[in-house]
Amino acid sequence: MTSPPDPATHHPETHRAKRRREAYLAIHQAAYHHAIVRGHSAVTVEAIAADAGVSPRTFFNYFPTKDDAIIGIRPPCLTEGDCAVLTAHPHAPLLERTAHLLIHVIRSTIVDLDTFVTRKEHLESHPELRSRLNRHVHHCELTITDALAAGDTLVGASEMDQLAATGPNASRALTALAGAVVRHAFTQDPSILTSDPTDQVAASLTTIKQIVNLPA
Repeated sequence: MTSPPDPATHHPETHRAKRRREAYLAIHQAAYHHAIVRGHSAVTVEAIAADAGVSPRTFFNYFPTKDDAIIGIRPPCLTEGDCAVLTAHPHAPLLERTAHLLIHVIRSTIVDLDTFVTRKEHLESHPELRSRLNRHVHHCELTITDALAAGDTLVGASEMDQLAATGPNASRALTALAGAVVRHAFTQDPSILTSDPTDQVAASLTTIKQIVNLPA
């Protein structure tokens, strides 16, 4: 499978969108800096907001918690273009395509992809942040599950019928397996979030299939 193209359309960024992106980045950078210097438990929303040049009230317009600001993640949201990740290569296995979609959705929630991978070790050294990041990936999975359950055009009707025929809650099983593939791939190579993940996704998918087929 070749890497699905990024379905995002490239329109000129509006002034409002640019200011919002810059505010997200400023708050995240301030939060991460405070976590490095003072330690996670000593970080406060007030200190983050002051350093970022915004009010505490404005802080919550961008991040629901200080942990989200430290990690630099936004709530997942599927766009119309996301379905292109699943439809670009219709002959590839659905699980593999769903794993690519999940990576695409996770990427879209990260405020600063350029530094996320290099900050991985620090984030994972704090149990609170590691737990929050795991919950976030799970939320990204559920966003895809909900879209499939709602009948969104992420996959064709015939493929949805085939998926449903495999058993109850098949959409949730699909996204959970895709999550396992992505987690394993990320563990092996964190750069899947910033570069072409095709080879690592394929390798992780092979590993998980071999585990599933181990003798009882």
